[in-house]
Amino acid sequence: MSDAMRKLQAKIGAGADGQFGPNTARSIASHYGLSPERGAHLLGQAAHESGEFKRSKENLNYSWKGLMNTWPTRFKTEAEAREYHRQPGKIARKVYLRKSLGNETIGRCRALYWQRLAAINRQSKLQILCF
Repeated sequence: MSDAMRKLQAKIGAGADGQFGPNTARSIASHYGLSPERGAHLLGQAAHESGEFKRSKENLNYSWKGLMNTWPTRFKTEAEAREYHRQPGKIARKVYLRKSLGNETIGRCRALYWQRLAAINRQSKLQILCF
């Protein structure tokens, strides 16, 4: 696994061995106050997006065409997409710094995968948990 898994395990009180297993899953659900079902959903999504916990960073170095293909509702025109061409920080702010995701200020949030570990809160809205 990665150092990101070890860091997450240390934060949530699971044995920081870098390996994903049932103790890590239970600790994540408990730490973030998730039901077993929501914890399973979160971990399934996290495993999928991280290549089975092998990648710890999200590559946001998109071309303007890639932006329009990946996020057509956020980059509706070529002109708008060109303003963000190959600017990962600017892309991260546009895509993830949104009130609907629970992010209103940049703070410590970055576009790193484990720093945007998502949990579904009681109102069933996506909330980004930064650590």
